[in-house]
Amino acid sequence: MRKKRKGEKREKKGEKKERKRRKREKRKGEKRREKGRRKGRREREKRKGEKRREKGEKGRRKGRKREKKWRRKGEKRREKVRKKSLRMQPGPGFNLQV
Repeated sequence: MRKKRKGEKREKKGEKKERKRRKREKRKGEKRREKGRRKGRREREKRKGEKRREKGEKGRRKGRKREKKWRRKGEKRREKVRKKSLRMQPGPGFNLQV
């Protein structure tokens, strides 16, 4: 809390928050004005569309990649199981009629 000066009365409740809020709003408005002055709205919208398109393409590529990976993994797993089941079978020296 800010130190009270000699001639000052105590702050009313919520005055500090109010002061901060006003400051923040001022700053926000300043930024918005600055942005608007620099670039035209049409230009901004165009760029936004391009970005969205890029993002979509990226996502599609990623999905395909992942699918491939999983397919490979599945094949590996199946191969392992096949080997294991072959190992479990009795060999030629095994006789059941004992």
